[in-house]
Amino acid sequence: RTEFKLPRSEFYEWKAKSFACDSSDRNLFEENDPLSPKGALKSYFNARNSACFQQTGRLEAYYSGLAPVPKPHRTAYDDDFLESEASAQAEEKLARKKNTLEMKETKNFKLRQPSSQLLFHPYEDILAVCDNSGTVSVWDSQSAAKISEFSNGTPKGGRFTSSQWINEGSNSLLVTGCDDGSVRVWNGFTPDQTQHSLVSAFFGLPNILPDPAKSGLILEWQQHNGHLVAAGNSRSIHCWDMAAEKSKCYFDTGIEEACVTSMASPWSMRDSAGA
Repeated sequence: RTEFKLPRSEFYEWKAKSFACDSSDRNLFEENDPLSPKGALKSYFNARNSACFQQTGRLEAYYSGLAPVPKPHRTAYDDDFLESEASAQAEEKLARKKNTLEMKETKNFKLRQPSSQLLFHPYEDILAVCDNSGTVSVWDSQSAAKISEFSNGTPKGGRFTSSQWINEGSNSLLVTGCDDGSVRVWNGFTPDQTQHSLVSAFFGLPNILPDPAKSGLILEWQQHNGHLVAAGNSRSIHCWDMAAEKSKCYFDTGIEEACVTSMASPWSMRDSAGA
């Protein structure tokens, strides 16, 4: 006798297994989904950065004529009158462009304390101000209105001597450096964040020499490899791997009396060096 049974499909189990993903895949899927909070923020960053690049390209094209150009080779058959007329028109055009570059006051920020560090964000319309009371305030650079402020936790009598933006093109972090060698990393500067919180803190220059008359702590951020270079009133220069939160290397400058007052990082995708 043949027993009757309803057919059982394994289609659901098969598709559920094929679409199953681990946590890393789920996070990647969420970042690429424009309807998710992470995906919407990523789309905002892409649109914002693209608009900045387009505006930069337009400014570069408009002011490209201000760059010095070699004089054309003259021959005995050149028409002096036509050349002088064309030259006068070109000079007038350049003069109009130069007039647009004149510096003038557009905004006035009313601060309660004298500032020691000012740092514009390259993509957002915000200005970070570090003052002498150990407070960091964030301002709207277009309206000159204060957005927020928070305490850096600087010891009494300490001073800000350096500040840097990290990950300017995406989820930006603010790095502050003080003359006691301490480094603090803060978040809360994207449109979806309303509170500032401390991400990391460490002594970037452990052997710094306290001296209010010298440079304190000087920082240089290398975006392409995630390294933070720290120097200043010390004989040593330290390089920190910010992703691993550990010291990558350090070296001695060999200079006893002088201190580092500025740093720059020429780099390529293969290597980098601090100078």
